[in-house]
Amino acid sequence: MLKKFVLAMIIIFIVVVIIVICWLGTQKGNSNYSGLTFTDTSIQGDLFKTTVFQTASGKSFRKYNYHIKDNCLHITIYSGIVTKLHSSGVLQIEIRESVMSEIEKVYLEDGNNTKLIYQANVKE
Repeated sequence: MLKKFVLAMIIIFIVVVIIVICWLGTQKGNSNYSGLTFTDTSIQGDLFKTTVFQTASGKSFRKYNYHIKDNCLHITIYSGIVTKLHSSGVLQIEIRESVMSEIEKVYLEDGNNTKLIYQANVKE
């Protein structure tokens, strides 16, 4: 009887651990921009391009969202812990919009903070 109880408790514990690990793998949050490095950032015609590297150990990218306001492009990048489904620490961002040639600045948004990541050449 005691062996069955112990076995049942072990099985319940294992199931709970598996559920917690699966739940953590689906969570996504805004990337803290201090752990991100941007390279090859440019605006060419109607296309914004950049490559983002996650420097924080054990984190990977999920997705990104963006919006354009007052000739500025605002990007929010979402990341989480590395999983089998989300294992990459490199993110290629390509955003094509007809108003992209009018963009003057590109900002990364991180919750309540923003960081300038690109400024177009000022034409006089």
